[in-house]
Amino acid sequence: MDGRQSLLVAFNSANDQDFPFVFNDTLPTSLPAGKTVTAYIYAAQGTDVQATLFVMDQNWKWYGGSFVTLPSGTWYRLSYTIPATMPGSARTLGVQLYGVQATIYIDAVTWS
Repeated sequence: MDGRQSLLVAFNSANDQDFPFVFNDTLPTSLPAGKTVTAYIYAAQGTDVQATLFVMDQNWKWYGGSFVTLPSGTWYRLSYTIPATMPGSARTLGVQLYGVQATIYIDAVTWS
């Protein structure tokens, strides 16, 4: 793992209310309600490393899944189906995180 083909993210949640995130607001195609977003995440180090996927609609309303604890040292397939209640297409897609002294890699983000 060197991050050459994936996004390396190093973070440290300062407390149980600190949830850093990374996102992209330049999506290559439409991402409407009903689509399932998938990303592969590798937890390289850290304690209690957790992640969830989220999207924001055109009015910046946040829609997200539940946090899952990532197993250390293996790629984990994380997915989230955008609810039918989201109007239009997502303007932002991201990963929200939690963990102590954590380093993760994000790769192969797709939707169908």
